[in-house]
Amino acid sequence: MVKINRWLKLVNRRDRWGLTLQGWLFSLAIVGTVGWGGLSQVHGFFAMNQPLSNPDLLIVEGWITDHNTKDAIQEFRSRLSYKAIITTGTQLPRGYYLAEYKTFAELSRASLVKMGIPEQQVIAISAPGVPRDRSYTSAVALAQWLKSPDRSSALGFENIKSANILSESVHARRSWTLFKKAIAGQIELGVISVPTQEYDNDRWWSQSEGFKRVLFEAIGWFYVTFFNKTE
Repeated sequence: MVKINRWLKLVNRRDRWGLTLQGWLFSLAIVGTVGWGGLSQVHGFFAMNQPLSNPDLLIVEGWITDHNTKDAIQEFRSRLSYKAIITTGTQLPRGYYLAEYKTFAELSRASLVKMGIPEQQVIAISAPGVPRDRSYTSAVALAQWLKSPDRSSALGFENIKSANILSESVHARRSWTLFKKAIAGQIELGVISVPTQEYDNDRWWSQSEGFKRVLFEAIGWFYVTFFNKTE
């Protein structure tokens, strides 16, 4: 009978280690600290600054604000190696039939010239209007222009080896990724992020616009990088 009971024994008792209330609180404090530290670095990760020191060109995304256009001019004048500014952008989404300038690239070029950059130093590379993949479409248009025979005559010099792309805030990393995909090694590409005025860049998580922008860019960059999507 004893042997049968031992054979039918389905449970046993074992000592185990477990966290106390203080242990759980301490663990949560550590996780919270690490999480907050990572969260504070998210904005800087996407609003990246990795410029080349002696680039030939400054590429400006045409959709940036007038305030950021001033930042672009300051950047252009700060490096003697720049030969020209290239503005990129697709068709304007609104007012196309009334506007003098039909694309963000043309509008940005006109703004730069009006603000003091010589006409011969600003070249607009327009891309067709598309409902999505606008940044990548602009990058492809630039890549095609870099391959074209009239490129050197437009610039006044032949060899283009490097460029910095200037974008707004947290869009910088995604733009840099997409332009590198499109250009595919034709030239070396650095990136410059200029701050937005739509939210406090240092306290982005405390404002709805900042939180939405960071979240949107995080999702966009994730798909561009890991699923080879373009946007």
